[in-house]
Amino acid sequence: ENEMKRKQNYQYFISITISLLVSMGVFLFEIKELNLTIEKNWSRLLSDSFFVSSILFISVFLLSWISNDGFFDIFSYSFKRFGARIFRKNPKYTNVPKTFYEYRVLKHEGEPASIQYLAWVGLANLGLGILFFIFHISGIGNVA
Repeated sequence: ENEMKRKQNYQYFISITISLLVSMGVFLFEIKELNLTIEKNWSRLLSDSFFVSSILFISVFLLSWISNDGFFDIFSYSFKRFGARIFRKNPKYTNVPKTFYEYRVLKHEGEPASIQYLAWVGLANLGLGILFFIFHISGIGNVA
């Protein structure tokens, strides 16, 4: 229980760190490439930065969620069987199940990994992006 909580906190910490690095990268990119100043356009810069990060995290969450559900299992099984036929002596491919049904049963025996932290970090960034977008639209942070 305690180990699981520590792992979950670590996942959130890494996700938030990556999110902030992506946001900072977008922020600096827009300043450099669009020649925007922080004093005059901070709300637009922050809005764009958090939106990009939110799209990234929500997309990874959705792809992981679909993948955990078994949507891509047939492709994974096909590539493993193909590898088993070509590289028969490679120990990596020796224990590929004979049928797709056996593969699915083996794969889905355990509990899938928790990926909810990706959604929460993405939604938090989306909320911040919307907040700064509202500031931008209302003229806050756009000093002429």
